[in-house]
Amino acid sequence: MTRIDVSGCRPTPLSSYLKALGLFRIVGEQFDPEVRASWVNDTFVLSTSKDDEHALQDFLLYRYRPTPIADPWNGGSGYYPKDIEPQKLVRAIAESSAPRLAMFRDVIREIHYILEDLQLVEKPNSAQKRDLLVSCRNRLSDEAIRWLDAAVVMTSTDMRWPPLLGVGGNDGRLEFSANFLKHILAVMDADGKPTRASAGWLSAALYGGAVPGLAKSAVGQFDPGSAGGPNAAAGFEGEARVNPWDFILAMEGAILFAAASTHRLGRYDNAMLSYPFTVQVAGAGQAALVMEDESASRAEMWLPLWGRPATYLEIRRMFEEGRSEVFQRRAADAVDFAVACASLGVDRGIDAFHRYAFLNRAGKSYFAVPLTRVMVKRNPRTDLLRDLDDHGWLQRAQRYARKEEAPAEFRKAIRAVDDGIFALCQDGHPGKVNHLLMVLGDLERIMSTSKKSRDALPPLWLNAGWIEDADHKAWSFRIALAMASMTGAQGNGMRHYISPVGEGKMMRQWMPGTIPDMVWTGSADLTDNMAALLNRRLLNAAVSVRLEIAEQGAVPDRHAGNPFAAAYPASLNDVMQFLSHSQLDRDINRLVRGLSLVRFHSVNLPRLSSEGNTLADFFVPGAYAAIKLMFVPDILKRTLNKPDLTLPVPPALSGLLRSGQIAKAARASVQRLRHSGVAVPFESIQAPALLPQRLAASMVVPIRPRDVRHLCRVLHCLS
Repeated sequence: MTRIDVSGCRPTPLSSYLKALGLFRIVGEQFDPEVRASWVNDTFVLSTSKDDEHALQDFLLYRYRPTPIADPWNGGSGYYPKDIEPQKLVRAIAESSAPRLAMFRDVIREIHYILEDLQLVEKPNSAQKRDLLVSCRNRLSDEAIRWLDAAVVMTSTDMRWPPLLGVGGNDGRLEFSANFLKHILAVMDADGKPTRASAGWLSAALYGGAVPGLAKSAVGQFDPGSAGGPNAAAGFEGEARVNPWDFILAMEGAILFAAASTHRLGRYDNAMLSYPFTVQVAGAGQAALVMEDESASRAEMWLPLWGRPATYLEIRRMFEEGRSEVFQRRAADAVDFAVACASLGVDRGIDAFHRYAFLNRAGKSYFAVPLTRVMVKRNPRTDLLRDLDDHGWLQRAQRYARKEEAPAEFRKAIRAVDDGIFALCQDGHPGKVNHLLMVLGDLERIMSTSKKSRDALPPLWLNAGWIEDADHKAWSFRIALAMASMTGAQGNGMRHYISPVGEGKMMRQWMPGTIPDMVWTGSADLTDNMAALLNRRLLNAAVSVRLEIAEQGAVPDRHAGNPFAAAYPASLNDVMQFLSHSQLDRDINRLVRGLSLVRFHSVNLPRLSSEGNTLADFFVPGAYAAIKLMFVPDILKRTLNKPDLTLPVPPALSGLLRSGQIAKAARASVQRLRHSGVAVPFESIQAPALLPQRLAASMVVPIRPRDVRHLCRVLHCLS
């Protein structure tokens, strides 16, 4: 096999990618059926059974038979009296004698017969266009129908236009079939022999390099950099110029894309156009795109790159049957496609996709704008995203964000979620899970205060795998996890204090009206939220005890329970870090919201790594130790082996903490410990040189049982 590095064919711009496909197609169909192709370091590589690599250029110059590309349903196609210049091109092909143009001549002749039978003497209207398309499909040759399939899709009720070829082979003022004829006649004469400039153009098209005498012609949406316009060249404005062979091969490549009409269930309720590797535009993973670009666009195409040499039939089958599936449904937009790439929901053998968006630019023109490259690699952490796909939750959220009534904050938050998903798919680092949890927490904050958003979407719940796959190495994450996983004696989870979400069987619903327990607000900073949570949970615990006393007529054992129990308590090291640093408060605030979406009542919660699980390496203030013991009576009973210990929280403690009177709060705690039979050898404890609000806030962070033992040693009440 002879290897030919076709260095003039690269993944960008789109015209260059299509040129590679076109070259591969016509070589595989007309020159060497055994040819193989691959992408190596962004260069298209052909492996041909022909011994002479110059045979490829000779074939293209002398024996290549152009596919009969014709758009008689368009004005400007050369088949109507007003198409003055295009008519000359059609006539030149029809009157040529070259054997290599015979297919084209036959198609042109048959089109004239069809127009005569339909009595069409001018550009058809919509109703006439449909009849014309039906006749073309019934009567034209198989070679001509391949172009029709790439340019038009006829559903049971109307006609649809695949994004790659504009509106049925017409992009603004650029009519593709007429320009194809123009460039065919530029590279060969009426006898089929190459023109004087053809060889130079072909060499530049295949192997790159500059070539003089490029044709003045529009290139359309395929190569925005060559489209001309302001600042496109020296001076105020540049002309659009194109290498005729570039355009010819690009059109030949576009034929590989065959469209169909399918009925997709899920996000869209109507019949959608199914085109290979084509989805709705989404700005995710591309900071330059905004939501307005999504509405003013045609679609996105994700064009495959493969490194293993493949035969033409293999690649043709890939484009005919190419799949992009996410969680057993077809990918609907760029976010879905990124998930498909990371979950192996695409065809095997594809190494990467280059992403293009057909965006409205320069007035009414559309350009194929190259975006990011996405690698195809299995990323197990994308399995977490099934929770967002449950009951179409994410699709509903994205659809709502595009409505006028959606709050601007909600739109911004959904874009951040999309970006977070995209980043997680491309990089499986656990930190990407943390970031996605934070942006989901931001979305929860907006929904907790927006009734319109809650009416549009049910509450989102996440499984415990999010905890297991997240990055636990940062103390800030463990502090947030400890608070988010609180259950407490009264049984309410952390989300109960953040959002109006029902408990138990009502967990899939938003609660109506005002929820008094919602004290974790978006307008407060972290320490204020923690202080409010401390007060509220103490109040709820006291109310719960009073209710049980009233019902049972006696003080229940539960009154000595721990209102700050958690599935994942933090270590004293983590708490001391929190006391000393405030730089990560914003992240902790967001993480608490995001982690509160996890179902912590699951009986199969994962065990985390031992990060931060050593005993305290930092000095633990005595004031913290004394006050904290007030909130862990159940653990203290076991630690001191005092099963009858009762340790009600001093009534004034909450107010002292709220007002920052740490020394008085510590003194009250020591007195209560002594009255309960805990031997504390100190009369009073001096407040540490820490911010009082921060020390008070730290009391809400659940800690481990063995750290309670350490606190007892700090107070010398445990031998």
